[in-house]
Amino acid sequence: MRKIVDEFVKAYNVGNAPHIASMFTEEGVLMPPNEPPVVGKESVRWRLQVFFDAFSFDMNLAPAENYFIGELGFERGTYTAYALSQDGGAPRGGQGEYMFLFEEQFGSWKISAFGTSPSEMRQAEDWQYKWACTLSDLRQSSIPTNVVDKIIKEPPKK
Repeated sequence: MRKIVDEFVKAYNVGNAPHIASMFTEEGVLMPPNEPPVVGKESVRWRLQVFFDAFSFDMNLAPAENYFIGELGFERGTYTAYALSQDGGAPRGGQGEYMFLFEEQFGSWKISAFGTSPSEMRQAEDWQYKWACTLSDLRQSSIPTNVVDKIIKEPPKK
């Protein structure tokens, strides 16, 4: 999984949307903050290309934990990311947390889902719970409970 994450970051930082999309499963999910999920390899490519046409990026990911559970893998960590407009101007960006979900398909690992939560947007640990629930809804509850439990660790306090 680390090799895929490193390849993802390298492709992201050079703005290679087609390569990133090729790393996703056919029904892979990109979950940008404050936006609806982007579902499907071609939609992911299009969404990223829109960003890369307007900005250049410098993103770094620092893993905190990862798991393998059968044909699924999970990685969570922190990120720093800055965008510079192609038209110039001051860099924008910040830091936060990220999550990947991976699926093994025909002997190789693919990204099933990727999402981020900027630090300034986090409210308690609630984002992990929402992320897992959204992903389960999109996958029609095909994510095993033990994987969801690892993603959210514990549900948010009500």
